[in-house]
Amino acid sequence: MHTSACYEIRIEGHIQSSWSSWFEGLSLHPEENGDTVLCGTLADQAALHGVLMRIRDLGLPLVSVRRVEGRSSGGRRVGQSPHSRRELMETRDQVVAFIDEVKFAYLATLGTDGVPRARPLAAHTVYGDAVYFFTFRPTRKVAELTAHPQAELVWCRLQDQAQVRMRGPVALEQDAEVQARFKADNPMVAQMLPPGAEHLFALFRLTPKVVEAVVGLKPYTQVVW
Repeated sequence: MHTSACYEIRIEGHIQSSWSSWFEGLSLHPEENGDTVLCGTLADQAALHGVLMRIRDLGLPLVSVRRVEGRSSGGRRVGQSPHSRRELMETRDQVVAFIDEVKFAYLATLGTDGVPRARPLAAHTVYGDAVYFFTFRPTRKVAELTAHPQAELVWCRLQDQAQVRMRGPVALEQDAEVQARFKADNPMVAQMLPPGAEHLFALFRLTPKVVEAVVGLKPYTQVVW
């Protein structure tokens, strides 16, 4: 019989919480000593081995793995996000923290045929006053953003029905330093691009004109960005 269990997996280096989806939904907690602790419940040993294999494949140094009884040694309940009890989201800093915490964004565009389209978006980062996201040049969304350079990004957290919605103009980011920084901050990009496929990398910049946030079933609050 397969039974779930709670684990804390410690690795060297800091990685973004948006990587959670790569590790069976475990929550990611950066520590002051430079490590990251992955916490949460895994369905069975196969799920645990899958997480460990992903850590190996990404070249992340593994420090320790331990099974815990629902709460970590630091008093943090396993699987609970450090912001899961937030009741308000009214400032830019709160929105950026929420974006960093949530696994995926959803990107909404207008199709070249005039039909709205949406899809999940994993690799994205806030720099300054803009949100940057990566895709492959041959994809349909590149054609859509070229034809209609406006988009909306949405982040959702189901536990407390929290959302952030952000919309504005979109443009290709051509600055080599920004591209290099994005790749360094999102190592999954290197894993997704096969050797010799750097020309497929496309980095877009969304400059928010409207940012709305809410926690719970309430009206949206417009956030000054």
